[in-house]
Amino acid sequence: MFLSRLPFPTPSHTETSEISSSSTMSPSRHRTQPPLHCSLPFSKNSYSILSAFCTEDNITQCVSYVNQEVSSLGFPPLCSESNGKRDLSLVTVLNVMYELLQLHRRGLRTVEDLETEQLKSSSDLDHLQSSNSRLKV
Repeated sequence: MFLSRLPFPTPSHTETSEISSSSTMSPSRHRTQPPLHCSLPFSKNSYSILSAFCTEDNITQCVSYVNQEVSSLGFPPLCSESNGKRDLSLVTVLNVMYELLQLHRRGLRTVEDLETEQLKSSSDLDHLQSSNSRLKV
């Protein structure tokens, strides 16, 4: 059985100042060591940013960064604070991830629909130009 809340370490004063001073950049930009690879089995075709964004050394910054980003998009915070301890809500994380996947799929469908419309318009324009040329002769 999975726990719905995972404990999330509260950052120290130095980590807090690092997070606040770097809140506009992705934590992966601050990494000085090569990424540690996740122990989950990923295929060689897996999205490579997964192993580059978060490492064991920058988990606190990554969670804070992602929390800020999802909040700016109108999603609920991924962490809650109780008894001076921050908890990462697994249910919230999964629900936000699912919603982002759905938004991505809708975006891809919209792009595909727009490309189809553009092809139709281009074909219609070619047909009209051809008809116009024949009428002029």
